[in-house]
Amino acid sequence: MQKQLELLQQNVQQNVQQNRMEIERFQQEAFKKLVHHDSGVYFVNIKPYSNTSFEVFRDGSDNHGHGSNWTVFQRRFDGSVDFNRNWTDYKHGFGSLRGEHWLGLDKLKAILDTERHELLIVMEDFEGVIAYAKYDNFRIGSEDEKYVLKSLGKHAGIVGDSFSGQINLT
Repeated sequence: MQKQLELLQQNVQQNVQQNRMEIERFQQEAFKKLVHHDSGVYFVNIKPYSNTSFEVFRDGSDNHGHGSNWTVFQRRFDGSVDFNRNWTDYKHGFGSLRGEHWLGLDKLKAILDTERHELLIVMEDFEGVIAYAKYDNFRIGSEDEKYVLKSLGKHAGIVGDSFSGQINLT
């Protein structure tokens, strides 16, 4: 009986070690993807150890010197998705993350509540002229507050600040 218990304990230790190695390999692969700034769809889990993960599109380009790995919550480029929607659609999101989309106010709020976030708005016209605005403290209110714009922080960019006047307006 003692021998069986020792074998079982040894087997458990080997399984734990294998699981640790697998987790480490997975973490290294995920880190490599982020370090290489691959654009694409990624899962985010705002609350570890809960079943609240969801997908987001991460932009791996340099974004005109503002760095990579930005979470894209609105993407429009060819008019293939109608953005004239109701409140429920804007609350939950619509479109395809790999194409035109709106992430959803619920998900955006969950992301913004984790820590301080920047907002980068990149616009391109039909001639390829690119303009941007960047804010250093982007926050929105709760659903009860109708996701009102709470803060933008300091503005920088080659376009004027057209959003600061919208803070706390419902």
